[in-house]
Amino acid sequence: MGAVSRTPVTLDQVARAAGVSRATASRVFSGNPAVSAVARLAVERAASELGYVLNRTARSLAAGQSATAGRSESIGVVVLEPTSDFFGDPKFSRLLAGIGEELSARNLHLVLFAPQSPTDISRLQQYLGGAMSMRFSCSPTAIRIGSGPA
Repeated sequence: MGAVSRTPVTLDQVARAAGVSRATASRVFSGNPAVSAVARLAVERAASELGYVLNRTARSLAAGQSATAGRSESIGVVVLEPTSDFFGDPKFSRLLAGIGEELSARNLHLVLFAPQSPTDISRLQQYLGGAMSMRFSCSPTAIRIGSGPA
C-alpha cells in the first residue's frame, strides 16, 4: 500500500491531471455551464481519483466575499482576551467546540481570530465587512456550558 499524502490536493493538480487549464477546472467546481461535457467529466474524474476536496472557505475568501458583499460561509470568533486566559480556560475550549459543531451542522466554517496588538485589531476591522460583537468575560461565573448545576 502506498504512502498517503497529508498535503491537500490543489485545484492546479486537478487541472493538470485532467489536461485542462486551472480556469476550466475552477469553472467546473463553480457550476459554470460554459464548460464542455468532456472537460467537465475529465475534471470530475481527476478530482475523484486525486481525492480533491473543494475548500468553500478558501473559495469565498479568494473571491473577496464578506458579510456585506456575499455569503462567506464562515463565522468568525474574535478573541480579545489575553490568549493565555482564554485558551487556558476549559470552558472556552468547550464553547468553541460547541460553536464549531453547530456551524458544521449548517455547512459553515469557524474562523478564529486572536489579534495580539492594536495593529492586528485595525487590520481585522478592515478585513471584516460586517460583524456582530458579543463580549464574554473570563470570570468563572460568566459562562456556564452544559446542563445541570455549575
